[in-house]
Amino acid sequence: MDRLLGPRRRLALTALVAGSVLVRLLYFVQLSDGPCAWQHLWTESDMYFFDRWARVIAAGDWLTDRALHQHFSWHREIADSYFAKHPEAAEAWAASSGAPAWEAVWDHWYAGKCFHQEPLYPYLIAVTYAALGPDVRWVFAWQLAIGILTNILVYAVARRHFGDRVGLFAGVGAMLCGPMLFYEMILLRESLVAFAGIALVFLVDRAMARGRWRSWLVTGMAFGLAFLLKTTFALFLVSVLGWMAWTSRGDGRAAIGAFARNAASLGCGVALLLAPAVARNVVVGASPTCLSSVGPITFLFANAEDYPPDEGFFISTHASEILAKTDGQALPMVIETLRTHPGVPSYMRQLWGKFGSLWQWYEKPNNENFYYYRLHAPVLRVLPVTFLIVAPLSIVGLLLAAPRFREHASLYLLLGTSVAQLLAFYVLSRLRIPLVPALIPFAALTVVWIAERLRSRRWAPAAAGTVSVLLVWLWTGRPLPPSWSLIRPTDYQVPYETYWGPVEAAARDKGDWREAADVVGDSLRYEPAALRSVGPSHPPGSGDLVELSPFFALVHEHRAEDLTRAGDPSGAAVEERRAGALRAAVGAP
Repeated sequence: MDRLLGPRRRLALTALVAGSVLVRLLYFVQLSDGPCAWQHLWTESDMYFFDRWARVIAAGDWLTDRALHQHFSWHREIADSYFAKHPEAAEAWAASSGAPAWEAVWDHWYAGKCFHQEPLYPYLIAVTYAALGPDVRWVFAWQLAIGILTNILVYAVARRHFGDRVGLFAGVGAMLCGPMLFYEMILLRESLVAFAGIALVFLVDRAMARGRWRSWLVTGMAFGLAFLLKTTFALFLVSVLGWMAWTSRGDGRAAIGAFARNAASLGCGVALLLAPAVARNVVVGASPTCLSSVGPITFLFANAEDYPPDEGFFISTHASEILAKTDGQALPMVIETLRTHPGVPSYMRQLWGKFGSLWQWYEKPNNENFYYYRLHAPVLRVLPVTFLIVAPLSIVGLLLAAPRFREHASLYLLLGTSVAQLLAFYVLSRLRIPLVPALIPFAALTVVWIAERLRSRRWAPAAAGTVSVLLVWLWTGRPLPPSWSLIRPTDYQVPYETYWGPVEAAARDKGDWREAADVVGDSLRYEPAALRSVGPSHPPGSGDLVELSPFFALVHEHRAEDLTRAGDPSGAAVEERRAGALRAAVGAP
């Protein structure tokens, strides 16, 4: 196969690009006119904040010369708890700011005019809005294009490290990976973070191979851009510098001089790209090096003793107390958070729980839900590669490649620092997806390794490799707890709040009751199948269905009213009976 693929790399790459384009065209068409394209209108989401921030920039505040931070309902709950214990603080903050006291104190805890999160992504959105209008589908278009580049880089990196066969399998695996595609049409930076990680591996490999200061300067500039996207790439940079120093030791003054020159070039590249953000901070009066203010708060929530490691987003009961004691200062907050544990074993158990959750197949939702999007995008349903496949294959591949660690150090360093970041914060699908492009080459290595041994009739190694994958799969593919659902009640409710409800209201305002009824009828196509049998004689069997029954009863009542006004009393009667059955099933009035 190597002899076959070697001269045909251009053909393989062309096919990969063509397949990636086709998949994304289908995905865009399937989602662009439905509720999933408007999830950013949910006011309790990060997507909403990125849209709001970008609109502020595009409207003319290109320095973001204000304290611009998220103010969600859970922020108010924590602030209210803090003010209940410190009423004098509530009066002081109310007097010192024109904003409500709870917003003012959170702006203070979030370091005032410091960027709320790293600025590159909202500024890219703002440029898009300014040039093409504030339609998120333009953002999705270039995110999908970057997704194609991600697939190409997965192919290129895998081929460089493991040969043409593994490169081909890795490229196809990336092209057919549903979770990677999923994030390319959400107003979140995760698809760009995934691209940045594999792009940095590509550039680090090239710079190490060439050994020229110019290559390291370009790599440093790429790292600078990556920091502006997500500062946790600093861990990868430090590990790369450490590896450069380690490999140059004992090789004489020339090697040490080359290391110093290349490290300086790398640092200069980083500084060059960070300079505009530092200058902005100085101009507006923020801390010069502050690129994100949310890290300490996130660390608190994800590392206090009450955090259950299988959970996703979580709000610690210790939050208001720690914030009051530390005044939002980063290092004291980290220390106080760790002090909530009764001892080191408690924290170690929590970290181990996160590690196990990291490798489980489930795409743990946060602002978004992969499994709900599958209802609207058939292409996501048919793409076969998910973490259920990637996890066991890549773990075995990491072990297979370990004896040649030096050759594959860049991939291992990216994975190691990415895992460290996940263990330090939350384990969520959106935070785990940047791992996937670096894991796919190892997964492809396992497939090719087993296939080679089958082809050469080396049955024992082939069987050992296959059994190893299956054993790992028993751990990574373990079932969810019975109380968990793939799709949460919120995932059904938000699309109605952000899309179908406003469209129905617009039709009602026009007096077009038939259109209003059709809009609500379209939303009911996505009513959970398990809910359709719920009634007085068939009560809901889970807490999620108990929560969803009154909600969908209200949706059916809306459609009944629309049909009545449209002159369809028989259709309205059907909807009213269904609404009544759902309410009766849970004892709702």
